[in-house]
Amino acid sequence: MASADVIPTNKPMIEKIIYDKAKYLDQHYPFLPIPALTEKFLCIHCYKALKMGDFKVFVGANGFEYICCPNAPACDGTVIDWVPQKRQATRIHAQARHRFRSANIILPN
Repeated sequence: MASADVIPTNKPMIEKIIYDKAKYLDQHYPFLPIPALTEKFLCIHCYKALKMGDFKVFVGANGFEYICCPNAPACDGTVIDWVPQKRQATRIHAQARHRFRSANIILPN
């Protein structure tokens, strides 16, 4: 079996099936640190939760490989559009704490 198969779609990009996702991330993930395949994210395009290991890869007409939301092609989010759920929850909690402090309401930690 090949390490990856290319599957044509009715979009101008072609989906590339990745069989070793950990290896692919190690070689292509654009940020540091490289997340675990089990790490959870929120896609800000479709607002759905995802696990890193559920990503898809699409190859553009120029040959560039895009790490895409598992909901692609319905969702056009890529890896840059994913917020770690832990960080998302922390940011929302911090914003809520700020609002409530302004109103003299104390939230538990």
